[in-house]
Amino acid sequence: MLRKKIITLTLLFITAFMYAENSSLQCTIRYFNKTIYYPNKSIPVKLLIQNNTTSSQKFDIADQRSFNVDFTVESLKKEVLPHKEKFIIARNTNQPIFVREVRLEPGDEYNFIVDLAQYIIIDTPGLYRVTAHFQTQIQNGNMVRNSIDSNTLVLSVRNGTEEESEDILAKNITKEILKQEALSPDQVVKYTIMARSKSEWNKFFLYLDLKQIFLNSEARERKFKRGTEEEQLSMIEGFKNEMINGTEENGIINIPYSFEITNTTYTNLDAQVIVYTKFKYPDYMENKKYIYRLTKKDMVWYITSYEVINLGTE
Repeated sequence: MLRKKIITLTLLFITAFMYAENSSLQCTIRYFNKTIYYPNKSIPVKLLIQNNTTSSQKFDIADQRSFNVDFTVESLKKEVLPHKEKFIIARNTNQPIFVREVRLEPGDEYNFIVDLAQYIIIDTPGLYRVTAHFQTQIQNGNMVRNSIDSNTLVLSVRNGTEEESEDILAKNITKEILKQEALSPDQVVKYTIMARSKSEWNKFFLYLDLKQIFLNSEARERKFKRGTEEEQLSMIEGFKNEMINGTEENGIINIPYSFEITNTTYTNLDAQVIVYTKFKYPDYMENKKYIYRLTKKDMVWYITSYEVINLGTE
């Protein structure tokens, strides 16, 4: 009898501990570059994991975000939309999962972008409620039932044809052929930010060394080196399309509410430009510091890498 009580108390303690760990991190979602959404089209969602406690917190993050993230999408009649078959198969297939541990200090945050359309079948126009579920622990390729529920967003999916969507995309992407000019490093950065704010993608990519930015990720670099020349070209093109569609976790495509270039240093071949930015949300303003690094080739400066530092909110 005594043994049963001890076991019961132990289980209660473990449950309470897991609940406390869950509540120590906060998951917030919002639409990334909110636009008009159509059935069966990409819906980029940004997930923000925050540590609002006074002690450091940790969680697991998988290279395949589908092992960390799930969504519940309901109609206004409480009808739950089904998951994509590809997502279900990925979740239930034995496969190697690359997981790393992320530690957040008090006040720190971690964010990334996923495509809701890769998780849920949204093929009918209407209004929906969207909630994300973030798994904090992954052990031996299995998800431990220790998840955080996010806030709920309202999703409006409009009626529209595929041709209409393609026409809109074509207007944004298809422009006149541009030629690089011998701009200074700070002018290159300003040109790139302004082009992104207007969704002028041909101008946005004009001064980006896209291949080098792609290779800055060790995982992508390993895959790139193993590929054939054709596969390598396909990887770069796919990376570019992911940036345009907002499905690539890439801070350089975020559109600031305002920005200020505060410092520029350079040698004959290398440069660094520091930009302070503000991102406006309904309830707060987010401040970030961007450090752009550029390399000079044939008298033209190209952005080869960047670093984003969160400076808090106001």
